[in-house]
Amino acid sequence: MNIRNSLLMVSCVFWAYNAVAADPWNRLMRDQQHALFLGQVQSRGPNSVEYKVVSLITGQTLPDQIVVTDPKAGAFERKLKPADYALVSVDKIQKNYIVKWGTFKVDSNNPATLKVLEGPASEADLQSLQKYINSGGKFKDFPFPGSERVFSKNLDRATQQKAPTTNQ
Repeated sequence: MNIRNSLLMVSCVFWAYNAVAADPWNRLMRDQQHALFLGQVQSRGPNSVEYKVVSLITGQTLPDQIVVTDPKAGAFERKLKPADYALVSVDKIQKNYIVKWGTFKVDSNNPATLKVLEGPASEADLQSLQKYINSGGKFKDFPFPGSERVFSKNLDRATQQKAPTTNQ
């Protein structure tokens, strides 16, 4: 019985050793969706938004105009109106696009300088997403040495606090 339990324990350790973090931020920044794109809202329905694709951040090619459905659209997503810009993570099911990891309102159509204004996340997470997009996808790892603070390492390995943006 002890040998069997030992083998079971060793098997569990080897199985768990290959596990990776599976939080939405890890998946969002590591291509675990069909595409992450910057788009401009053209029109909207009760649970869908039509976007003009401005820039593909990561993932597979998208048409110039797509309709994205979000059956779980909350109050934030319903506030998006024509001419607004948003970062959208989508999956493709057959010929339909659905929101995968979230929709985030941004202030411009320039990935290098845009600011993430709001979305279904904390300020710290929104700052991490902004840093990731502004860096062209180079910054993907954000240590959290304290609660509610986000730090990133610059290319010179210097640590910089990203959030909160005020001294709290």
